[in-house]
Amino acid sequence: MGIGNSLDQNLLDLNWNQVCQKYCLDEIYGVCLPAAPSLEKNTKYKPWRDICERLPELNKKKSIRSAIAGLEDISTDDIKDTKDQIAAVSMLLLMTNSYLFCDMENIPTEIPSHLAKPLHELTRQLKVKNSLGYVQLLYNWRIVNPKEPISLDNIDLRYSFTGLDDEKYFFMVSTCTDLLLAPMIRELIEAIQNASRNNNNLLLNNLTKVVELWKSVHAIMPEIHNRVDPQAFYNIVRPYIGGYHDTSMFPCGVKFGGVSPPSCCSRAEGGSTGNDPLYHIFEKALQITYKSPTGVAEAYKTGFIEPHQKLVADIESTSTIRDYIKETKDAELIRVYNELIDGYILFHTIHWTYIQRFILDNVPHIPKQMIKGQGNTPVTFLENKSKLLEESKIVLDSS
Repeated sequence: MGIGNSLDQNLLDLNWNQVCQKYCLDEIYGVCLPAAPSLEKNTKYKPWRDICERLPELNKKKSIRSAIAGLEDISTDDIKDTKDQIAAVSMLLLMTNSYLFCDMENIPTEIPSHLAKPLHELTRQLKVKNSLGYVQLLYNWRIVNPKEPISLDNIDLRYSFTGLDDEKYFFMVSTCTDLLLAPMIRELIEAIQNASRNNNNLLLNNLTKVVELWKSVHAIMPEIHNRVDPQAFYNIVRPYIGGYHDTSMFPCGVKFGGVSPPSCCSRAEGGSTGNDPLYHIFEKALQITYKSPTGVAEAYKTGFIEPHQKLVADIESTSTIRDYIKETKDAELIRVYNELIDGYILFHTIHWTYIQRFILDNVPHIPKQMIKGQGNTPVTFLENKSKLLEESKIVLDSS
C-alpha cells in the first residue's frame, strides 16, 4: 500500500511512515518539527526573519512596534505545506506578542494588519488558535550539534523574546521533554494495534518502552529549577507568553487589523502545557478519563494543528488498551499499565512545582482559587490532577 493511500486508512492498518505522513509528524522528533527549509530560503519572508532575530534588542528598547510598523504586507498565498505554515505562524506569533507586551504600561488593543492578516489566514488554515500556544514551540527550536544526542544542552531557541537564559531553559525543558517522548507516539500506536490483535507479548513490550521514556523525562524536568530564576521568568519572560482572553488588559479581546469584519476581535488563551498534543495522545491511548472544568478540554484542542487534532481523535476512537488489559486480567500488563499511570502522575507532580515556584510564589496575596494558568486553566484543577489520575489505575475486583 502506498503512502498516498494512507490518508484514508484506519489507524490500525498504518505503519509508522504512513502515520507520520497522515498526521504531520516527524519520524524522529514527533510533534516537534525541525526547520522548514523552503520557508527559510524564501527571501520574500526575510523581513520577518530579520525582526525575529532582533527581538531581544527591539523588545528591550521597546522599539519593536516601530520596527513592525515599517513592515510591508506580505501575502502568504504560496505557503501551502503544513510545516511551512507552522514556521510562519511561529514567527508571526513571536512578533505579535512582542508588539502587544513589550511595554506593559501601554498595551495596544489592535494588531497591525501586516501581522494580523497573515496570522489570521494561516491559523485558519491550520485550524489552530491565533495566540502564542504550543504551535510556536513546534518550530522555535534547533539542535546545536546534530551529531550529538538530544539533551537540554544540545538544543536551543531559534528565536527569543528576551535573549535571557531564563527564557531559553523555560522553553527548552518543555521541548526537550517532547523530544525525549517522541518515540512514545510510535509505541502507543503499535500498542493500540497489538491490543486489537490480542498480542499480549508485543503490547507488553510497547508499554514497557513507554515506561522507560517517562523515566527519562522525570530526570530532566527538575532542571528548570536549576536554570530559571523565578523572578526573571515572572516579571520579564511570562508577559510575552500571555494571551488576549477576557482579562482586564483585553476585556473585549484584541482587534485584528485588516481582517473582515472590521470589528473582528480575537479572544485566545496564552501558551499552556495543556496545548501539547503528546499528553492528549497518551491519555487517549490509555483510555484515561477524568472530569475537567467546563471548556478546558476544548480550549486545549484549539492549540493543536489540525493533523494533531485528527490524530488525538483517531486514537480516542480506536484504542482499546485499557479495556483489553482489564478483560485479559494479565498480571504483567496490569502492572505495567499502572506503572505508566504512576509515571504520568509523577510528571504532573513535578509540573505542579513549576506552577508553585514560577506563578503562585509571585502572587501570595491572591487566593489560589482565583488564579489561572497561562492557558486559562484554574490552578486548583492542575493541583488536583494527580488525584484524578489515580482513579485510572486498573484494580481488579477481588471477587
